[in-house]
Amino acid sequence: MRKALIAIVVVFVASLGLVNAQEAKAPKIGYTNANYIFSISPKAKEIESEIRSRSMVLRKELEKKQEEFRTKLDDYEKTKNSMMEAIRRSKENELRNLEQNLMELQQGAETEIKNKTDELIAPESDRIQKAIKDVAAENGFTFVINGDPQVLLYGVESANITDLVLKKLGITPPAPGAENTTEGKPATEPAKPIMANPGATKPAPKKK
Repeated sequence: MRKALIAIVVVFVASLGLVNAQEAKAPKIGYTNANYIFSISPKAKEIESEIRSRSMVLRKELEKKQEEFRTKLDDYEKTKNSMMEAIRRSKENELRNLEQNLMELQQGAETEIKNKTDELIAPESDRIQKAIKDVAAENGFTFVINGDPQVLLYGVESANITDLVLKKLGITPPAPGAENTTEGKPATEPAKPIMANPGATKPAPKKK
């Protein structure tokens, strides 16, 4: 009985030593560039094309409204001196309302493009994140850093898991020097304003 107890204690102590040795083992750190991976994924081009197409539709709608505003403003400027006071004030109110509507359309278009971009990017971003986690688990990495070139100052190539993640995603990286190979540059950039200034010519006359 005593020998059995001693044997159990020896095994227990040995197991503690093994645990301590594992805890003392340095973590394995890898790095990749999620933006670069996204930028060369086939889905990125689809997203960019869809956002560009919708932006063009919204831009045309806004340009049509802007032209309507300009035409009415020019007509007002040409005839305001000969208008009756009541008509002049009515025209000025109409122009102010048109200008306000243009601003609201502009803001609505920008919000729509941003929300649509986020909606389209989210599934692909989640897929890339899952691939990174899977590669890390399969290769024993404790941590994986998003190694943007502007952040990661140095890293040994053996810790770069980008090629493993691309393989997991079924993406073939472009040849060196090909388009979209600049790491850290996403293919789909934040949507630019549809129009910088709806009332770019002249603002509606202020109420006197």
